[in-house]
Amino acid sequence: MVTILAQPRTVQAPVAARGARGVLRQLAAGVTAAVVAAAVGMAVLCAGTVLLWATGPQSSGSGAQAPLRAAASLWLFALRIPMHTSDGPIRLAPLAVTGLIAWAAVRAAGWAARISRAHETGHAATVVLGFTTTFTLIAGLAARGTAGYGLAVATLPAITAAAPFGGLTAIAGVSRHTWALAGLLRRTRPYGAMCARAVGAASLVLFAGGTVAVVAALAVHRAVVAHSFAVSGGGWSGGIGLALLCLCYLPTAACWAVAIAAGPGVALATDARLDLGGTDLGALPNLPLVHALPGTGSLPAVAYLSVAVPLLAGITAGWTVRPAPGRRWYAVIGAASAAGAVTGLLAGGLAEFSGGGMGGRLDHLGPSGLLVGPALAVELGFAAAVTAALRVLVAPRPMPAVTLTLVPPARSGDDVVPRGLSAALPAELVTQAAAQPAAESVTEPAVEPAAETVTESVPQAVAASVGTVGEPPAESNSDEGSEMSESGAPPDLEDFADTQEIVLAQPDPALLVGVAADIVAESETGAGHRAE
Repeated sequence: MVTILAQPRTVQAPVAARGARGVLRQLAAGVTAAVVAAAVGMAVLCAGTVLLWATGPQSSGSGAQAPLRAAASLWLFALRIPMHTSDGPIRLAPLAVTGLIAWAAVRAAGWAARISRAHETGHAATVVLGFTTTFTLIAGLAARGTAGYGLAVATLPAITAAAPFGGLTAIAGVSRHTWALAGLLRRTRPYGAMCARAVGAASLVLFAGGTVAVVAALAVHRAVVAHSFAVSGGGWSGGIGLALLCLCYLPTAACWAVAIAAGPGVALATDARLDLGGTDLGALPNLPLVHALPGTGSLPAVAYLSVAVPLLAGITAGWTVRPAPGRRWYAVIGAASAAGAVTGLLAGGLAEFSGGGMGGRLDHLGPSGLLVGPALAVELGFAAAVTAALRVLVAPRPMPAVTLTLVPPARSGDDVVPRGLSAALPAELVTQAAAQPAAESVTEPAVEPAAETVTESVPQAVAASVGTVGEPPAESNSDEGSEMSESGAPPDLEDFADTQEIVLAQPDPALLVGVAADIVAESETGAGHRAE
């Protein structure tokens, strides 16, 4: 009795302890991942700010903490948090730095889910909670550290913007290691995985095309761009800082180029706009990327080549969803169209995030996601659907199944028949061939009861082929017997081989005659012994 009562206690106590330790381990993994993600982003930004601080003309007059505060301000600025400067608040996120922070956060959250074995939905939610909370606290502490300096960020806006950013990146990183996502992909197989690949490929083509358009515009206006570098001042530090600024805002400019190619265009100020219909530029900052814009008026003819960027992205999405045997044509076209539409909506959300303002007349900059998203969804979805439909039409059709017959075709007299052919045939065909009546097979010549004839122990087929040794076979009353020649010779077996459904083995006549003679000799010897 004591053992039975003590058994539940010794079993359940460790289970409860393991459950509590598991939750603490998942929370700790989420906290650690958030710290690592924030540290990676700030370390990269610190490398750039330290370089500018070391090469600057007033490096001795500024404190050693200035590069760290600048890196923290830029880290918060990349989350689309307004930065307060002497000229007013600035809200224009550099998407290159934003992408770096998002990549570090997604990878760190995935590591936390993998190391803590958060495969269940509840365990994954625990990791996401720990990551989001810690990421938000780090953003608040960074904002507090920048207060009272040149590039200051308010604490409340920092917490408000960091919480959704940390939550979305944590969900993106943790969900890859959950059973829920694996089950969803298994239930939607194969179209779910194909749509995901199509969205990734179309997004890559879309923003690569926007980047190419921006670089081409910079190459066309290279003289003005070089002049902007020359008049910027600041020596090596100013030139390096301006180049790094252009690199950080290059993805933002690519996103704006995609918005222009889609049709809605972008706002360059409260009273200026750029779209396919033309441009109306006003006073803009003296930055190299700004000089890539065309002049006031209608766009040049070469600028309309950017319209091919959304078209190529839609074609890529439709080509990635490939047809295969067993896949319905309407399912393939629907998956391609859905992939194109999802890519357009995601691009619209990124276009909304890339916008912002610099205060005053430039308080409204960038595209509108509510206009760019639906426009790209329609364009990419239609192009993907047409591409998938054309690929379905030109796809090779599956060949019908060929039914193999058990009975081989008839052989001619010139073909060589192997001796073991009957063993290779199915047993049912051999049995049916043996059970056929004599009238359906080769006609048996009449055999007279004589001493030179084959005895009853000889197989019927051998006796029918050999007949009486030395004598021609007698005439037969069957139809096949009427075909015998006037000389009394039996019909050739080749005539029968071309008309039978089952292959006939043609034995060697000399060999059969020799076998029959041996059998007759043995029978006569046995009869002589019995007579004695």
